[in-house]
Amino acid sequence: MSVDVLDVRTYDETSGIFNPFRPEDRDAIQRQVRHQLYTAGEQSGLLVHADSAAAHVLKQLLGRDGYTVEIVRSTALTPATGL
Repeated sequence: MSVDVLDVRTYDETSGIFNPFRPEDRDAIQRQVRHQLYTAGEQSGLLVHADSAAAHVLKQLLGRDGYTVEIVRSTALTPATGL
């Protein structure tokens, strides 16, 4: 599972003496938004529910005709905590 932020808008990216906004700042904001969305999903139980629902659907679809389905979860999809 991933968290995709499709649209983050910054309204004033002009760089100046009082607003030294750089592309790195925008990237950091987008990483922070993805991290906050992922954390909110974890805290609400949404990720656990989505994970179990996906496993159930995969077992139902692929387990027909006598096949055995084994669901293996990877931690590679967990976002990095460093912002």
